[in-house]
Amino acid sequence: MCGEDILHLLPIRIRCMVEKLRLDYGRLWEIRLRVNSPFILRYEDSEIYVDSCGSRTCNMKDAYIVTARDVNDTLECICNHSLYAYEDEIRQGFITVCGGHRVGVAGKIILDGTRIKCIRHISFLNIRVAHEIKGCSGDVLPYIYSDGKLMNTLIVSAPCHGKTTLLRDIIRVVSDGGMTVGVVDERSEIAACYKGVPQNDVGMRTDVLDCCPKASGMMMLVRTMAPDLIAVDEIGGQQDVDAIFGVINCGCRLLATAHGYSMDDVRDRAGIRRLVENRVFERYVVLGGDKAGQISDIFDGQGNRLVRLDGRQDMVKAIGGCLIVYASFMVGHAIGQLHGCMVKEMEEMLLFIQLFKGQIMYAGSELPEILADSAKRLKGNVGKWVNGLAEMSEKNRDRPFAELWTDSLAMLRRDSALSLEVLADVDRLGKIMGDMDVEAQLSRINLVEDIITDRYQRERARSSGIKRLANSLGLLGGVFIVILLM
Repeated sequence: MCGEDILHLLPIRIRCMVEKLRLDYGRLWEIRLRVNSPFILRYEDSEIYVDSCGSRTCNMKDAYIVTARDVNDTLECICNHSLYAYEDEIRQGFITVCGGHRVGVAGKIILDGTRIKCIRHISFLNIRVAHEIKGCSGDVLPYIYSDGKLMNTLIVSAPCHGKTTLLRDIIRVVSDGGMTVGVVDERSEIAACYKGVPQNDVGMRTDVLDCCPKASGMMMLVRTMAPDLIAVDEIGGQQDVDAIFGVINCGCRLLATAHGYSMDDVRDRAGIRRLVENRVFERYVVLGGDKAGQISDIFDGQGNRLVRLDGRQDMVKAIGGCLIVYASFMVGHAIGQLHGCMVKEMEEMLLFIQLFKGQIMYAGSELPEILADSAKRLKGNVGKWVNGLAEMSEKNRDRPFAELWTDSLAMLRRDSALSLEVLADVDRLGKIMGDMDVEAQLSRINLVEDIITDRYQRERARSSGIKRLANSLGLLGGVFIVILLM
């Protein structure tokens, strides 16, 4: 998926933030803008908060807060700076844009009697990114064809389980296969027409009535376009049911969807129950799982189960595979994090050396006092080590300082992420303390500082690459193990 279709809907300040995230737009589902609320992206079934610098953040308090100007500017971009031209669509509560993406709008409703006249003070936008999954109907099609004809079929699923995605792909396949299809796309979700042209692939022999009520649209298509098949989304009202009977009586085939969790749920709905009792539909396809078009049950016109795909075993395998991949990824991630900790501790060690050097040059204090003062300004394992060394030096003034320094390094070596090379450099630093005059000590300190600085700069430059490599190798290793087990 090209991200340009999405980015051009956003004003420049929001666009720059999103661009910095380097998203895979094929996995982006929604962009939410709410006045005085955090800027949120729904990405792979999780929410991403973005700060003002365009970086991801887990803390909602650090997220960029959307302003009224942001919403207004975004709406201007979506409408090509002509809100008047989109008044009819805004009145419906959504705008379909190039690429098939759909922008939901919300604000103050202005009524003309019982009719929605317009929406004012728009303060909420939901940019829903269009996703086509071509080929997802492959498992369903063998069950809904008979003697080369598509049977009257109702697709049933809970929200967000792929019924519209599956419906769209079936339309595409049968249309390209030779059937003339009429689509009543009441909410512009099937074909996603932009200026009358479908943005989604619904086949070469498909005619679309966009933003048209289902009940009137079905009969209009029958009278004007001579379809072999009528396709509609989310039936349920009494008017829809009456129109369906009209379509069937005219000899057209019917393909429709409805909300529901099971066949029993369909039978319990007042409007659809009438269709079930009159055996209007010859097939009921119930979807389940998290994959578009994944079949849970298939029933015939009498309500007899033809196919039941129990996904529990597959689910166990999938969960096991995910755990293996996750564990492997976390190992790689831990390796990357360890390198990051090493870089931070090298930075702390350089700070200690600078503080230590300054105290020797200007304070003229004894080593225990110098170490204690330095420890107050340090963090993490390096700070703990310096503080421990200060206490050892105070209690063991009769022992050579170089011995205390070397002994204390055992604690740092145990707790720290510093490399053996850096620890060896730090060990050499301790051996010169107290054995030379101030000038000679400073010269040797500068030499050790330069060596550690060079190591620090190299490791810092490598840090981001190592993290990415470790994460990638961990992930690929997990996938490889799962493939071997399969």
